[in-house]
Amino acid sequence: MMFRQRRMQIACVLSTFLTITMLAAMQVANISPAHAAGYTVTVTPSQKYQNIQGWGTSMAWWANIIGGWSNSKRTALADALYNPTTGIGLNVLRYNFGADGPGNVCHNQMKAGRNVPSFEPTKGNYVWTNDANQLWVAQAAKARGANVFEGFVNSPPAWMLDNSCTAGGAVHKDNISPANYGEFASYIATIAKHFHDSFGITLQTVEPFNEPSASWWNSSATQEGMYVARSTQNAIIPLVASELSKNGASAYTGVSSPDDNGVAGSNTDYNAYSSSTKANLVQWNTHTYSGSDADRAYAYTNIGQKDNKRLWMSEWGVGSQGSPIGAALRLSSQVLDDEQHLHPASWVAWQAVNEAGDTANSVWGLAYRDANDNISYPARYYAMGNYSKYIRQGAQMIGNSDASSFTTYDASAKTLTIVTTNSSTSSETISYNLANFSNAGSAATPHQTSASENLKQLANIGISGKKFSATLPAQSITTFVIPNVA
Repeated sequence: MMFRQRRMQIACVLSTFLTITMLAAMQVANISPAHAAGYTVTVTPSQKYQNIQGWGTSMAWWANIIGGWSNSKRTALADALYNPTTGIGLNVLRYNFGADGPGNVCHNQMKAGRNVPSFEPTKGNYVWTNDANQLWVAQAAKARGANVFEGFVNSPPAWMLDNSCTAGGAVHKDNISPANYGEFASYIATIAKHFHDSFGITLQTVEPFNEPSASWWNSSATQEGMYVARSTQNAIIPLVASELSKNGASAYTGVSSPDDNGVAGSNTDYNAYSSSTKANLVQWNTHTYSGSDADRAYAYTNIGQKDNKRLWMSEWGVGSQGSPIGAALRLSSQVLDDEQHLHPASWVAWQAVNEAGDTANSVWGLAYRDANDNISYPARYYAMGNYSKYIRQGAQMIGNSDASSFTTYDASAKTLTIVTTNSSTSSETISYNLANFSNAGSAATPHQTSASENLKQLANIGISGKKFSATLPAQSITTFVIPNVA
């Protein structure tokens, strides 16, 4: 995750502009604006991208806290997040391998929840009862249908670090010596095997790094993290792959990398790897706190297509927006930008639940946790559901002519799904052209999120001549589910 203080400063500038925009939008929305000029969205199934693996969040740091709540409170939250019928059906979790142990000299400076217990708190001493809170969340998610898990590391255990501080070392300096590279790789592979054999959780991938090129990892920080030079990344990745092979976990767990803060940085990291190191990767991860559409397109073409790596958008969030629906629209616009240009198989938000102290319209979490630990579900939670609840694993991303629409086709279910975001302050009448399908179905079912609707199912819209039209209200996100399409 991007260092929160720096991240908040960046977000503040953007949020000021967005707040003004959203306030104006709210004023306009109250006076029943006239329809904007209509336009047509043409769906192109011949433009095919990655298959969807799913939608989810990281488990740092919310699960380290909420996994220890009362059973009734944590169960209700698990239902809301992971149940595909009564909740929004998230199915992807990134499990944070913690670094805290008795030798962590930076333990007392960490903010609440950010000291995550290590499974190997001292050298050679594995304590599998550690980290019970995160483990409860992971197993509760699995019980509700979550089926894509990744393990990731913010920092190696304190005892492996040069300065024994899990927050980092000197700026832009490695904090783990080459003598411990092998220990670190073995630690990751051992956890992957134990999760599979004893916890019943198969980690599809393990990621040894988090934002490895960032400048904010230092011994004064308030969260786990570590700078990792590109040459060091290049050395550690093959060791992790080798250890997975040695203990048999490579049969079900691969290696992902580099998870840098922005797309350009993740591209640069990857391009610095040797061909043999690249061969050890099954998946390329990036955060999208920064990055141009050209950066995203480069990754899709060169890393995804030419090098045949699965692509993930593995972390994103942003600070307070001007209104609940403004936060929802901001989340949806980020999904659109990433999916339209990077086409990631999984799209993973930062946290499922914000930290205490975050504002109600912050997009650091999908659900909102107030100062009294009450959980509520604002518009951004439902906006995530516009994607996660209706675009399920196995659907393939396909092309369309509209920058505000995301389209997928599930060949096994013969279902076309379209998600259109209307961020404007006027309603928009849109015609959807499905002429590129042999059979376009007979009706589209809309599910709408707006300032007054939370994934509300609306009346079916008939399809005639392989076309249908809909008027989308100002500041809304609408998912159309269309069965019997071929």
